[in-house]
Amino acid sequence: MLPIDVLVLCDVIDYLCGSVILVRVKYSLHNVTLPRSWFINLLRRLKRETQGVGTEYLGCLIGSIKQLLDRLQAGVATGGPSG
Repeated sequence: MLPIDVLVLCDVIDYLCGSVILVRVKYSLHNVTLPRSWFINLLRRLKRETQGVGTEYLGCLIGSIKQLLDRLQAGVATGGPSG
């Protein structure tokens, strides 16, 4: 099994979710509510390039994140010989 730092995993998921939200609204902050820490982190790291951003795999990404979080919450191994 691969050891995972849950705090780092949560930071990555926060970043991905915030990025998805900002891309979907084309970086318009009108009517967008996110935690302040997400805004600070996202505005520092994201480029304001919305042209050519593919969103066709968002459903897959969100489904994968949900599955990972469900397995972590349940304490189920995510794969390997014993899982």
